[in-house]
Amino acid sequence: MGTLVFASIAIFAAAARASEDVKRFLDKARQSQGPAPVRSGETQSGTRKIDPAMARALQGSEGLYEGVKRDLDEPGLVEMEANFSGDQIDFRIKYLKPKHGRRVLEDRFRLRDFRLASAKETEILIKELASMKLSAERVVILHSKKAGDLDLVFVRDPQPGQYGLLILYPSNRASEALFLFSPAQIQRGELRAYRSRLGG
Repeated sequence: MGTLVFASIAIFAAAARASEDVKRFLDKARQSQGPAPVRSGETQSGTRKIDPAMARALQGSEGLYEGVKRDLDEPGLVEMEANFSGDQIDFRIKYLKPKHGRRVLEDRFRLRDFRLASAKETEILIKELASMKLSAERVVILHSKKAGDLDLVFVRDPQPGQYGLLILYPSNRASEALFLFSPAQIQRGELRAYRSRLGG
């Protein structure tokens, strides 16, 4: 699974990027990512306790996050799901009207492959996402240990105009951020309203 983690993020970004750029990123990701070694304290599947500070910061963030966006390469929409449970986040991407048959992609992030962002990194990222009016007290930022500036941003109690989970792609950053609604937002009907605005 580890070899496909960052490939999935590239596939997510295909809705906003040219196909050739995505292919280049996929090739680079496959070359640089190998299977994670089994360390002391892990099972063969890679499960182990995550950093206690990270666990405390993420308390209450588990659940199913969902998003939808237009695919500029193909007609129709792209559905995104991120199911956060325990020490992992499972992703699912579904192209609703693909040109070449059914397209569903799945992948997984292990929290051990991320670290909590520092106060300075958090400050920089909040400025980068200034239009969302986020505050350091209401975000938990997980910074990838493997892929440079790839970040997962959890937003506590997101307000109107905000999202529960942001995925920041390694290049072009904020312009290619992927937005998913939190479980509470989905329950309030915000995803349904957003999808309706997109015409899906």
